Amino acid sequence: MELTNEIFKDVTDSHLAATGTHFKDREWNWYHNHTVVSPTNINDGSLMYGDNTTNFALAQKMADVTVQPTKLIIRKEDGTEVEIPKVFVPHDYGD
Repeated sequence: MELTNEIFKDVTDSHLAATGTHFKDREWNWYHNHTVVSPTNINDGSLMYGDNTTNFALAQKMADVTVQPTKLIIRKEDGTEVEIPKVFVPHDYGD
């Protein structure tokens, strides 16, 4: 949960969010998070849109926080998935 909080920090500074974690046995991990974010900015009332700009920023943040390459897969409302060909790699911020 700590990693999820860090990944979503930029979003949760201005938007309400709820995160749930549950066990899901997958080949690369055992736990899985879902985060739901209110689109309304609590500071100024503007709206955030769940487009690829938002998705790509979160994927990059995940790569930076975990220091691991990140693959973005977007699941649509109809259950289909779109795998983004770009792999997000951690930025080297230096020491």
